[in-house]
Amino acid sequence: MDKLLDYASEDSIRKSLYPIRAAGGSLIKHAAASEWPPEVLEFISKLTPKDGMHYSLCNALGAGEYWSSNVNGDYFERDELIRNHGTFLNGTPFMHHINKDPAKGYGEILFSAYNPRMNRVELVVGHDISKLPKDIVSKLEKDELVNLSMGCRVPYDVCSICGNKAPSPKDYCEHVTKTGLNYIYPDGRKVYLLNP
Repeated sequence: MDKLLDYASEDSIRKSLYPIRAAGGSLIKHAAASEWPPEVLEFISKLTPKDGMHYSLCNALGAGEYWSSNVNGDYFERDELIRNHGTFLNGTPFMHHINKDPAKGYGEILFSAYNPRMNRVELVVGHDISKLPKDIVSKLEKDELVNLSMGCRVPYDVCSICGNKAPSPKDYCEHVTKTGLNYIYPDGRKVYLLNP
């Protein structure tokens, strides 16, 4: 099953992308860097910027045990993210879910780490500014909000209420199709899809 996943793309200080190196090679420092895992800081310190590229650290997705399900009702377990976050390196950044042809990508995912303090996957992404729309380049250069979405491939997902395993949306149970994702029952149970 292929999935397109959206999430609230701002953290508590309204940031989703943190610029780390701009074209020309200058390191841009943020106080938030103290919260980054040591392996991310080490990768950034060794990164040699290329002309025409913008480099950002982005929050890919959080562990469901800490962040709950995302806005699409998808839930990723912490242990799964720790084991599998490296598969992001097989991906390519795309615009507007046009994501089948790598030649239509706009950069590369350079590094992936699980941040145990924040319980989320963080990526270092190189954006080829010659391939991005001018409004996105302008936002990146001004350190403004750029919404993110990601895709993943799972063999099936699992309903949090009844445990139904659905290899495709046509196999969803009534909790998903009728009650709706992210619905919270009066007893506190939440409808979401566990993504193994």
